[in-house]
Amino acid sequence: WLYRLTPLGYHLSRLPMDAKVGKMLIVGCVLGCLDNALTIAAALSCTKSCFLPTSSAPNRQLEQTYTEARDSLIENGFGGK
Repeated sequence: WLYRLTPLGYHLSRLPMDAKVGKMLIVGCVLGCLDNALTIAAALSCTKSCFLPTSSAPNRQLEQTYTEARDSLIENGFGGK
């Protein structure tokens, strides 16, 4: 058997990022909302927020909540793993 990439798969394989984020950027470009897609991709690519101080326990819990929400969005909002 010989497997071939679709045109979308080929372009996604050339991007230096997660395939789900890359697909969002390509679809955002096609739909004419690249600025919004870039903003969301940048937010999803960050491992932790630069706006939250991590010195106190409540902030750690808040950061964990944000991380879980981001992971949920990636898994459920972009087609799963």
